[in-house]
Parts: sequence; structure tokens; C-alpha cells
Amino acid sequence: MKRFSLLLVVYACLLGCSEPSLKKVVELDGGLSLVSKQLEFTSGTPIQLSFEEEKRKNLLLVVQNGWGTTVLYPDMDSKQMVFTLPNFMTKKAGWVDWQLKYLENEVSTGAFLITPNPVKGKDMEVYVGPTDIFADGKDHTMMVALPQDKYGNPMPDGSQVITTLKTKGRFSTDTLRSENMYAFKYITAGKSKDTYFIGAHYGDQASKEFTVGVLPTHATDFSIEVNRVHSFADGNQIVSFTTTPIKDGNSNIVADGTLVNFLVKDDSDNYLKTIGQTINGVATGKLLHPEKPSHWIVKANVSGSANSNILEVNFEEAVSDFSIQLSKDGQQLSIGPIQGYMQQLVPDGSLITVEIQNQEGTTIHEIETTSRKGRALLDLPDFFDEKLHNMLVAVGGTTKQIGKESK
Repeated sequence: MKRFSLLLVVYACLLGCSEPSLKKVVELDGGLSLVSKQLEFTSGTPIQLSFEEEKRKNLLLVVQNGWGTTVLYPDMDSKQMVFTLPNFMTKKAGWVDWQLKYLENEVSTGAFLITPNPVKGKDMEVYVGPTDIFADGKDHTMMVALPQDKYGNPMPDGSQVITTLKTKGRFSTDTLRSENMYAFKYITAGKSKDTYFIGAHYGDQASKEFTVGVLPTHATDFSIEVNRVHSFADGNQIVSFTTTPIKDGNSNIVADGTLVNFLVKDDSDNYLKTIGQTINGVATGKLLHPEKPSHWIVKANVSGSANSNILEVNFEEAVSDFSIQLSKDGQQLSIGPIQGYMQQLVPDGSLITVEIQNQEGTTIHEIETTSRKGRALLDLPDFFDEKLHNMLVAVGGTTKQIGKESK
């Protein structure tokens, strides 16, 4: 009980001690009035707030604007209570709130407006994007312009911005008025491949030049043709597949570098693929001739967009004849001379395959080699027996046989 009574006495003393301090602040408030009645300033000009009060210790001015909050103290050479805003705050347009404080207690508050400087900046902030659009008559890019004064403050709403647009067929201008600090415009693509040149100016304040590429849209179906020096399956020459000029739905040549896939299926259900890139709308894919007679089905496509016609390409035997001979001990096989379709020796590197079969006709061993000067010499496995095994030798689609079943 004694402890509780002591707490009450202390609390009462505290209340009594704090009351004169609060009254003192209220009295201060009555004696401090703002001398300067100006509520609007131009950015970049000196700004001072004066109060009808001689300098007093512990008084300070808290100022807040778009840059943040700053604490100011009275000017030392002034007899009145004069607070001068720093230069960096005077250059920022917008509302400025202030609070006059004494010993951390608020004495007076107010606000004033800093308007943009009438002197325009040299450069205008302009943004354009996207920088690539499609020539479909629907896609568009957007230009946003921010006219500003020499300190980078946005100019008042209604400021007049002139835009310019240069396309392949015309030159045009348009007048925009800023709202909420900026002016904007949508620029819709035409249906022809083009490059748009875009600019804007606000009086003497100009933007840089912007370019927007108007690109072809998705490719449409096209045709392919085959080009080759001969039709023989020599595994040596190159066969080329070339597209007609690939265009979009508005007859624009597709962009250079468009990938075209050339797909080939042979008569053994094997698949081959080559890729070409367009130049001026034309792409070419290349493959080596097969090494044996074959029938190809060829088709091309631009992924997810366009397809070609189907080509059928036949390859004939490239080897007309060759001889094979076993050594006396049956452990070496001599192949050649191997003659091509013009009775010439086949090129070096022509593939030669040898299959050894058992009595049931099952392949039990395979050997691959290549020709050199139209010939080849092979070492056979030790188990090979001409009387027990059959050997098939294939070059360029022509096959010859040695062994049990050969006559």
C-alpha cells in the first residue's frame, strides 16, 4: 500500500512539472508568423522563409519534398528567423511541406509550390518501344515523350509536343499535349516491310532519332527443288535443295536468317535432316549422295509456320562392276579394281562392307573399309572357312558373293 501511494505522488509531481513546458510552447506559437506570403516559386530561384521572431535557440525548420527530408537552421547573418532552402531543393518542382519545430515540438506548419522553370532543357526524354514490330497492319509501337525544364522537371500539363514519323512512303507530323507529365502516341505498323524513323521536339528541346523495324510476319507455304550434278549413289557428290522465295501473308520477303528445315526419309525408313538459312527469302540445304541406290522423300518447313511441297528423288547404282579374290590361305580378301558408272575408278574413301554368314544365312561378322585408288585389301578373321561360310561384299549398291553358296 505504501509503494502504491509513493507511485501516485511521483506521477502527480511529473504532471505538475510538465505543464509549464507545454504552456511555453503554446505561447511561442502565437508569436511566430510567416512574414513571406508567397506560396509559389519558380524552380531554380532562391527560396527563403521568414518568421516574425528574433533568432531563438533550438528552433529549426524541417522541409520535405520529392528529394526527401532536410533539417534547416536559421541563417547566421540574419536578425530575423530566416531559413534558406539549399539549391538542390529549389530546383525540384512540386509541393514542399515545412514544419517549424522548437525542442522537437511542432510550432507551425505550411506548404508551398515550386513550378517548372520556363527555360526548357536541351534534351527531351523520349522512349520508344518495342523497336521491332510486325507488318500485319495491327502491331504497334509506342512513343512516350516527357518535356522538361532545364532542371529536369516535367513541364505543365498541356505542353505541346510535336512528333515526326518518316516511313518508306511518307513523312508526317503530329501534335500532342502532355497530361500527367508526359505525352504519348501509338504508331501502328503498315503491311509492308519498312523502317520507321521517329523523333519529337518541344520548342527548341529535341529528342534523339529512334528507329523501329517493321518486320515480315509468319512465313507462308513455299516450294522446293532439287539440284545435283548426277543421280548416282556415289556417296561423294552433294545434292542441294533450294526453296522458292519465302514470303509472309502480305508478300513481304521473310527476314534474312529464317531457319528452314529440310527433312529426308529414305526407302529404309531412315531419316536425314539439314538446315538452311534464308538470304533474300531463299534457303538451301545440302546433303551427300547416299552410298547405295536409294529413294528419298524430301519435305521442308519453317517451324510452326509454313511447309513445302514433297519431292521424290531417286539415286542409281554408282558402281558398275568390281572383282573379289581370296588369298590361297583364305585369310585375305582382295577387292578391285572397282569401276564406277563411267568405267572410272571410284573415288578414294568409297565405303566397302563385308558380311560373313553362317550356314543358316545369319550374319556373324561384319567388316567395313574404304577404297584407295579403286582397290581394298582386307584381313579376314581366323574362323572364316570358304567351305562353311558365305561372304557378301557390297560397294555402291553392287553386291558380290564368295563362299559356300557362290558358284
